Parts: sequence; C-alpha cells; structure tokens
Amino acid sequence: MANQQLIRGARQAAGKFTDVTGQVRQAVLRGEQALLRRKAEEQRLQENNARAIAQLPQLDESQVPIQMREWATGEAMKLRDEAINAISNPDLSPVEKQMAISQSIAKINGVAAKTNDFKQWIVNVADLQQEDLSKLNSETLYGRINDIYEGNFKVADGKFIFSDGEEKDFNSLVNTRPITRRSDAYQSQVKALGEQFEKYALQGWNEDEFNSKIDQVLSDEKYTDGDIASIAVDELGLSPELAKNIQDDFEDNGRLDKVNKEELVFKIKEQYKIAAKTAYDRAKSLYDRKTAIKKTEKPPKPMDPNIILGAEEAAKFINDPLAYFRSVSGDKATYDENDKIFQLITYDKEGNETPISYDLTNESDIIRLFNEIQANKAYSPSQRVKIEQGLKKLLKSPEFKEYMQSVQTQLSQREKQAKAETQGVIDKLKGKSNNAGTVNTGNLPIETQE
Repeated sequence: MANQQLIRGARQAAGKFTDVTGQVRQAVLRGEQALLRRKAEEQRLQENNARAIAQLPQLDESQVPIQMREWATGEAMKLRDEAINAISNPDLSPVEKQMAISQSIAKINGVAAKTNDFKQWIVNVADLQQEDLSKLNSETLYGRINDIYEGNFKVADGKFIFSDGEEKDFNSLVNTRPITRRSDAYQSQVKALGEQFEKYALQGWNEDEFNSKIDQVLSDEKYTDGDIASIAVDELGLSPELAKNIQDDFEDNGRLDKVNKEELVFKIKEQYKIAAKTAYDRAKSLYDRKTAIKKTEKPPKPMDPNIILGAEEAAKFINDPLAYFRSVSGDKATYDENDKIFQLITYDKEGNETPISYDLTNESDIIRLFNEIQANKAYSPSQRVKIEQGLKKLLKSPEFKEYMQSVQTQLSQREKQAKAETQGVIDKLKGKSNNAGTVNTGNLPIETQE
C-alpha cells in the first residue's frame, strides 16, 4: 500500500519537473559569442592602429646631411612615438587620433624640410670663390661656416649651438649666407645705360628728354636687400662707419631692416644717373659739333621719339614686308620679291578671293600699306601721324634712294632680259636675228639731281 502511494507520488511529481540543461547551454553560447565579439573588436582596433601607424612618414637618413643626422633622426623618432602613443590611447576618439597623425606628419616633414634647406645652404657656400664674395662678409660668418664644415656644433631645439656656446637660430643661419658681389651685374647695367643714352644724345635729345627718360628707366629698377647691400659696400665707396652698419644689419638675418634702404637705393640710382649723364654729355657734345649752326638761325628741334620709331618700323617693313605684315595680322597675303608686289587677299560677299595689290616701288603704295599695318597696333591717332612722318623721312633718305636705284636696276635688267627673250622668239619666226631691246624705267618716284 505504501509502495503504491510512493509510486503515485512520483508519477505526479514527474509532470512538474523542469529540465534546465537547454537554458544552461544557451547561456554558455551567448558568453562564447560575446567573447568572440570582443576579440574581433580588439583585432579590428589593432588593425586600425597598424594602418594609422603606417601613415606616419619615415625620415630617409641617407638624404640628411651628416652634420644634422643625429638631431633629425632623433627628432623624427620622438614625433613618431608621440603619434603612436596617441593612436594607442583608448580614451581618444578616431577624430583626435587622426589629428595626432596629421600633426606628426607635418612636424616630421618640417624636420625633413630643414635638413634639405641646410644641405642646399652647404652646397651654395661650397660653390663660392673668393673673388665672388662681397666685402660685407665678416670674419665671424667665415668662422661659423668652418665650424659647420668641421662639425663643431650640435643642434637642439631647432638651434645651432657652437662649441663656444653661441646659439644661432636655424632659419637665421640658413638665411644668412656668404654675400656675393653684385659687381658684374652693376657694371653691366652701367655700361648698358651709357650705350643707351649715347644713342639718345646722337639723336639730338635735349636735357629735359634725358632727365625724363633716365627717371623712367631707374624707376623700373627693383633691388633685393642683397643687391642693395653689396652694391653699396663694394661699389659706392661709402664711409667705413656706414659700410659697417650695413654689414652688421645684413649679417643679422639676411635682410636690411635697420639701415635706411631708401637712402641707399637713391645713392645707387644716382651712380647710374651719373654714368648715363657722362655718356650722354660726351655723345651730345659730338652731336652739337656736327650740327652746329649760325647763331642767327633757329636751333634744330630734337626729333620726336615717335618719328624715330616710325623710321625704325619703316626700315623693318621695307626689308621684309611679308614678315612685318604677319607680325601684326594673320590675314592671307603674298609678296613677290622680284617684282616688289605685295598682295593682300580679301574676300567678296560670295567668298571669292579679291586681292588688293601694292607696288612697293611706288611711294604712295608703300605709305598706304604701311599705314594700314600700323592701324593694327595700339597707337593713338597722334602717334600714327608721327610714325608716318618717320616713314616719309626714311623714304627721303640717301640710303633709301640708293636702295630704290638698286631695285630699279634689277627690274630693268629683268625687263630687258624678258624683252630680249621675246624678241628672239619673234626674230626666229621672222627669220631675223635682232637682240636689241628698249628699257622702260617705270615711274619710280626717285628724285635725282643734275
């Protein structure tokens, strides 16, 4: 009886029992999945950090001058370590990490740029010869250059620290280099100005025209601080005190920011003006002697510069009409060198070619074509009038008359030869042999004197 009750109780209890095995298994699986996710996240972060670190530049030691190699490599390594620490910091956001990378790249590139500037500075110094150097250079500068060549310095905090304890800022050092003389350029310009104003004097320019032109020329001149310092000390014969002030100022940082630059530029331009005036006076004296006139006569008026320009342009035009035309116009044109005929091709309404011919042995045609070409240039109406006057002066010159006589002779010879050949054909047809011919001299406007 009792056993039956136990059996019934067990049967009733079996329906109420809960199997927890499945629930335990699911919890274990969730834990394993969470662990895998954490490992995957750590792996992703490590890969991201590795990619970020790979962005950091490496300093190429082979490109770094030996004098700066220890400082440059150490500085670059320190900057990389700072960036790597930032990348590995879990407290920084991705944006902050990227900013740290960008800053590191910029700083390492700055180190590389400094080493390149220093290397170029050394090359520039090594290429200089003693005769190239200006009096501006001090013994101290030469001493520092020797110290750098021999490695008697160290670099720290962007400064050169020499064996005697003196410190020199990096930028100040590479910007302060041995000063080369500007003598060759200065003397060449003095010579060029002299030749230019000799030419103007021989053209009859007066004092006012000289002063206006020299002021214009000198106002266009630009000078670097190095030009001003070298020319002033090496060429102008300044007082020792002023020369020393210029030397000290320029040596400080490669610029002139203490002495009065405007005053020095004025002194330099005065020397240019003196050289130009000396050449002008010499040539003007010669011109005056050659064109001396009686006191009762009105002195000659200097030729207008636009008339001179017109004569010069006319000479270019006559020497090569087609090239001169094409220098200002792309219109179709031809030129017969033998017959001196210039043709400008125009077009009618139907698009047919309509050539306009100019006989360049005829003065009126020469003037007409020349003026049409000048219309394509940016001259004012008053300038064009003067330029045409220059052309007419050239047409009246002995040189042009000689040129036209040569042209006329060539045309006459060609005409005589052509007539002779034609007459020979006619004579053969008539059974005769008559080589005589007549020469048509044409209507060239060449004036002759009896």
